[in-house]
Formats: sequence, structure tokens, C-alpha cells
Amino acid sequence: MKTLKELVALPWSIRGPTPKQDEFGNGWWEIRVQELPDFFVAGESQDEAIAEYGPALVAFLRSYTEAGEQPGTLPDPAEPAWQVIVPRKAPGASPVFAQPDRTSVPRTRGGLADLAILLPA
Repeated sequence: MKTLKELVALPWSIRGPTPKQDEFGNGWWEIRVQELPDFFVAGESQDEAIAEYGPALVAFLRSYTEAGEQPGTLPDPAEPAWQVIVPRKAPGASPVFAQPDRTSVPRTRGGLADLAILLPA
């Protein structure tokens, strides 16, 4: 069974941040993780969604480790090959650092430096 630190460091396949809008015109930005269908982060801005991603991923994965469980599907660790992805519908958007996989799904390393501060030593 993987520890929380090991789970956070896996190369999760992320989708987003993606702009969303409901039938009333309310808009938000959303980030989802392909391997974790029950996980998503929403924010009023792209920057807010990105800022919330790390703490939310850690909290989500912690809920599994504290229960002595693992999420159903874990990504296969891969050698990092970073690229910058900027969503097309967000002029001037902050870059998202991602790692492509063989199926061309954007991937991110959950173990980025900002996430390390969220974990106990």
C-alpha cells in the first residue's frame, strides 16, 4: 500500500483548468483527475482552481490512506517530460505544468514543490 507522500507524487492525469458555465450563466473553472472520477476542484477563476488543486488532491488522497485504502486506479509512474499547457479560452492565463502520456491526456506531477509543504515530514 502506498503512503500519502507516494500517492501525491504520482503523475496524475489532469483535465483542466476548464471553463464551465451553467444554464443561468454562472461560470467557474474546473480541474478533474482522470484516475480519480470522484475528485474535482472548482474555482471562480483559473488561478483559484489551480491554487486549490494541490490542497484538494492531498485531502482527497489522505481520506483513502487514513481509511487504510487506496484509490481504485493509480497512474503508472513515468519519467517526467514537462510541457506548458495554456487553455485556449483564457487569454493571459497562468501556465499549467503538465506531462503528456502515450494517450495524449495531459498529466501533472502531484509531487510538485508546492504540494510538499502540505504533507507531514
